[in-house]
Amino acid sequence: MRMDAMGNTEFHGTLRAIKMNVDAKWWSDFVFADDYKLPSLAEVEAFIAINKHLPNVPSEAEVLENGIDVANMQAIQQQKIEELTLYTIDQEKRIAAQQKRLEELEALIGQIIKQ
Repeated sequence: MRMDAMGNTEFHGTLRAIKMNVDAKWWSDFVFADDYKLPSLAEVEAFIAINKHLPNVPSEAEVLENGIDVANMQAIQQQKIEELTLYTIDQEKRIAAQQKRLEELEALIGQIIKQ
């Protein structure tokens, strides 16, 4: 293990801990703000097709070259979880609306058949 005058530490080997606190520079709850523009899944799919990784997530090449800022990566992953939650809520609403419409159409067909 080496530590420089600035407190930067270089450690080779396994680090084990019961608990670790990492100071975060930002957090992802902004995805729940009214003015947040959640990208459409088509936009995400197009980005992945071109870049081969998720938007705002470092690529494999970037990670292999620069390593991972643990606090930043945790915040990025939380953002993606929160975005997935918003997509799921939207899908659930659309499924419920489709189910209601299906039931209405089935009732209408039932009425037409009885006539």
